[in-house]
Amino acid sequence: MKTVIPLLLIGFALPLAAPAQQSTLADEIFLTDSHRIVAWNNFIVQDKPTELQDDPNATSLGEHRKTRSKGKAFLLSALLPGLGERYVGSRKKSEIFMATEVVLWLSYAGFIKYGDWRKQDYQVFAATYAGAKTEGKPDNYFTNLGRYDNIDDYNAAQLRDRNLPKYYRDVDSYYWQWDSEASRLKYEEIRRAAKQADNRATFALGAILANHLVSAIDAVWSAHKANKAAEQSSFDWNVEFGDGYVNPAVRFSLEAAF
Repeated sequence: MKTVIPLLLIGFALPLAAPAQQSTLADEIFLTDSHRIVAWNNFIVQDKPTELQDDPNATSLGEHRKTRSKGKAFLLSALLPGLGERYVGSRKKSEIFMATEVVLWLSYAGFIKYGDWRKQDYQVFAATYAGAKTEGKPDNYFTNLGRYDNIDDYNAAQLRDRNLPKYYRDVDSYYWQWDSEASRLKYEEIRRAAKQADNRATFALGAILANHLVSAIDAVWSAHKANKAAEQSSFDWNVEFGDGYVNPAVRFSLEAAF
């Protein structure tokens, strides 16, 4: 809310052109065509603070005093990290959160793509060097391919452990026989690389969610600080003339915002 306190109002009974009534005022006050004071006792009077006038990116006093919604800031950053910070005026932090979001999504997409490539590689490798029929098989089948030289060794291990649910009864469909131990170890290396890429993609996705949450919380805090700064009292003063001969007057006012 703005409170304007008139401090001085001087009226002139005669037109400003009258020399007798101008003598004391003309020595101290100089007028422009728009009736604004440009100099008074060697002090420059401006429409807004110097730091705001010199900065082309600065906002007006009214915009500085405008409160920001914490709820809106939270939702904006929850939707897109950095958007809430930009809403409250924290541009540097906004750029950091947005850049982090881009990097994380690119990392996620890269890990997913690399994992798919490695998966295709180990399936082709198993079909070539172990005679495995890989189409439509579950993930645990490919895990078993890397642990046992052939299906007979695998089934024998399940019988010893009395783990009948995992026993492969359809031997023809699940058949494999590695041509050498070196081939099996190479296959396992490729499979683990694919698994590692999948794990990293999952981690990147978690980091993306965390970035949204952290940005949303930071946006609320930034809005709180911006509102707190806007609530602090600020003062501005202005001196202006009336419209010449019609309404000759000088108004000196002090403006306070709370």
